[in-house]
Amino acid sequence: MATKKKRVRRTKAQIEADKAKEIELKGEVTQGLGDKVEKVLEVTGVKAVVKAVLGDDCGCEEKKQKLNLLGWGKVNCLEDEEYNYLHAFFESNPKVVRPSEQIELVKIARRVFNRKYEVSGCSGCVRDLVNKLKAVYETYEKDTK
Repeated sequence: MATKKKRVRRTKAQIEADKAKEIELKGEVTQGLGDKVEKVLEVTGVKAVVKAVLGDDCGCEEKKQKLNLLGWGKVNCLEDEEYNYLHAFFESNPKVVRPSEQIELVKIARRVFNRKYEVSGCSGCVRDLVNKLKAVYETYEKDTK
């Protein structure tokens, strides 16, 4: 009598994580222009020289984020709920992003930019995420005026 193999059941999240890892291994992850420039500078050794001369706060991260805003990768349109959330968020002119707000902003950014964003305790990372979403939001505001 042949024994049956026990089938391992995976959750939807596990399947999606495996697909994402497979895509990443194939090098198909969409990166922004700033990410690509940074990679070239790392491979050529320029980044190490700049860090050695100018220190850790050389302005590279800000430049990378600005280049990423140029839209190297595909940006999806905001859905109505996302637009309404961003409208209320930016109209309130927040000085601090609360954790609950950051969770919503990360959800929106993941879908809009097709990138993996995480909730972060890094104020610079949160500021960059907010600035990217603000740039998208402002394009909608310009279109409605």
